[in-house]
Formats: sequence, C-alpha cells, structure tokens
Amino acid sequence: AGGKKITAISDSFGTPTYPVDLAMRLREIAERKAKGVLHVTNDGPGTSFLEFGTTVAEIRRYDPDLIEAVSVDTLHRPAPRPDNSRLASLRLDELGLAPLRDWKAALEEFLELNRKGGTYPPFFIRHLEKNHALTSCTSSFADPFVSMTGVDVSSEPLR
Repeated sequence: AGGKKITAISDSFGTPTYPVDLAMRLREIAERKAKGVLHVTNDGPGTSFLEFGTTVAEIRRYDPDLIEAVSVDTLHRPAPRPDNSRLASLRLDELGLAPLRDWKAALEEFLELNRKGGTYPPFFIRHLEKNHALTSCTSSFADPFVSMTGVDVSSEPLR
C-alpha cells in the first residue's frame, strides 16, 4: 500500500479460490459430465479479508501493521451480506476429485507470478477461451481470487 494504511474486514469470512485452480477443476468436472450445483473452492478453513490481507503482507514482507481491521457493519453496504460465506467442495469426492490445494499455497503462487510481472499463466487464458460448459458462475472477492464460487453445470456436455 506504499506505506499508507488500508482497511480490511475482520468479521466476514469466505473461501478464496484461485481462478487458475478453478478453471482446471471446471474442466475436470465437465469431463465427468457432472450436473447440478457444485461448490468449487481452494482447500482450507476459509479466511476473513483481514487474514487474507495479512497473509499477502507476510508473503511479500510488507508491514502487516498497515492493515487496519474494520467491522463489516461500519461499511454501510446497500445490501446485507452474510458473515460466513465459506463454502466446502463436498460433491467433488463423489466425482473422484481430490481437494484443490490450500488457498494460501495458491496465493503464494499468484504473488510470485505477479512479482515477476505476470498475471495469469497463458495456459489458463487458453483454457478459459476454449471451455464454455457453464451456464453460470458467480463469485465475489478481491481479484485475482474469487470467493463463494457456485457453479451451475450445464446439462450439455463439453464438446
């Protein structure tokens, strides 16, 4: 933050999900012709925006004291948000899929890639361009990570 304080919500929780991991997992789900609603998230117990920011600070060796905790109630958002939006990828086991890696490991990869001047790996961009098997995918969290990822898989198999 360039030495300036930033605020991060300490009392609202989600499950960060790295889009690279999500895209690869969506491909695996489409190949299995799964139907219905699936939750796809990186593994781990979830986190608050504060812990997410503090984790970024620790990995990048920024001063974590520059992150100020705030309550979601102080933001006066126009619509109420749940305090706990953590998801579990429960149906992946029935599809024979192992959990995705922990969100902190994925965050470390992203930050290292970003440090080197990259954003998303080229294979990830190509993967997104090729696959159109989803009817909807909703998310909210700070880019490049998404949280609360719900996927409604189309009844049409991937061609």
